[in-house]
Amino acid sequence: MGAHAGHDTGILAGAVARLERKLAGLAGWSPRGMLLYILPLPLIPALCVSLVRGDFTQVVGQLGALGGCWTAAAIARRGLRAEAVYHHRRIARMPMPRKSAAALLLGASVFVGAWLAVGHEWPLAALLGAGSTTGFVLAYGLDPWGAKRPAADLGPDRDEVLRTLEEAESRIQRIEADSRRIPAGELSQRLERIAASARSVVDLLEEDPRDLRRARRFLNTYLSGAQQVTERYVHARPRRATPEIDDRFRSVLGTIEDVFEEQRRHLLEDEVLDLDVQIEVLSRQLEREAVA
Repeated sequence: MGAHAGHDTGILAGAVARLERKLAGLAGWSPRGMLLYILPLPLIPALCVSLVRGDFTQVVGQLGALGGCWTAAAIARRGLRAEAVYHHRRIARMPMPRKSAAALLLGASVFVGAWLAVGHEWPLAALLGAGSTTGFVLAYGLDPWGAKRPAADLGPDRDEVLRTLEEAESRIQRIEADSRRIPAGELSQRLERIAASARSVVDLLEEDPRDLRRARRFLNTYLSGAQQVTERYVHARPRRATPEIDDRFRSVLGTIEDVFEEQRRHLLEDEVLDLDVQIEVLSRQLEREAVA
């Protein structure tokens, strides 16, 4: 009965975590910034006409504007996701100024397109470029400024705390990305629950970074093991899709899922979790039931 209730609680926690991530803009796909890919599309037919005419100057301007705008869109979307992660986390470094770089690149691309491709005088082209940069900032804002959580609150191990949390978030994102490459079903749902439990553990560690010292081995062993075995399974499945591989992967995920939930419960109850035996068990299981 207790185990069944704990499993139901884990499912509920996973559903709540997924909803929170969507509300925070952390979903695997977001439409924000997609308009930047669409806006320069009218340059494509103009580029075809310029190629037919053999107008080298216009071709260079149109290619430069297209490439610059699409590169700015890609950088902007990475910046938007980094911003969402920054706002979701309680402890975070200041993100790289990707949105600022995208705004400047977009303005430069519009300037090049207006000057070389359309033929406007450079003062008007510069004005259009500046207007594009301003419009981007008004639509998407600037990058967050400053780190979250003063250094004094984290003690002398601030850099190590930040590095551990960043590595954990990166591994969780890779697990989520791999889960989307697996057909919907029990295995993908288990991976989603593992990712949700891992993120819950990271959230608890951010509330009290002192717990990080006793949870570091957990993150390094179980989160790293979950990410590595998932990658091996995803890569092996298209070539060797057999029930045996699925069963071995399911067995490893079951072990990882149970221990993630147990670690989360111990952190909530402020208890120390002795991982020595469990780490040894997982290490042997990963060697015995490798999926690749």
